[in-house]
Amino acid sequence: MYGALDNISPDLLEAARIDGAGGWQTAWRIQIPLLSQASVGVAGHDYSLNQLSYDFAFQNDNVNTAAAISVELLVAGLVVAGVFVTRSGFFDAD
Repeated sequence: MYGALDNISPDLLEAARIDGAGGWQTAWRIQIPLLSQASVGVAGHDYSLNQLSYDFAFQNDNVNTAAAISVELLVAGLVVAGVFVTRSGFFDAD
């Protein structure tokens, strides 16, 4: 996404600034729409495990595989969270 942002023409951003667009308006009305156009066709339906699970459940009608992926994501998330909590000493008394 950074590459797509970097490829936005500086002239376009300067024209928006000259027309009175602030930072939020430039991001909301110029950069985000251009990013959505740049990402079409770049990332597939299975670019993340969440998307892969959705694809199995609703595109391929394979709910069992989608549930297995979701459980694996849950277990991995709990393990990572547990490591962070224990390593940070979050529950240690002062």
